[in-house]
Amino acid sequence: MVGYVQDCFQYLQEVKMEHFDRKFDARGLNCPLPILRVREALNTMESGEELRIVATDPGSVRDFEAFTK
Repeated sequence: MVGYVQDCFQYLQEVKMEHFDRKFDARGLNCPLPILRVREALNTMESGEELRIVATDPGSVRDFEAFTK
């Protein structure tokens, strides 16, 4: 468990240093709301801007992978 927590901490430190233009907090939203709300956010962004998404729905990773194809 300690190793897992350390890995998570290291990951969070690396994420904090990444560059992104906007952040979307989808924590607590269940399918399909994360995708729908992110789509709305993307429509307000300029080409080349980066969006960081934070989600707690376990299916979000799969949903966003399909959405980006």
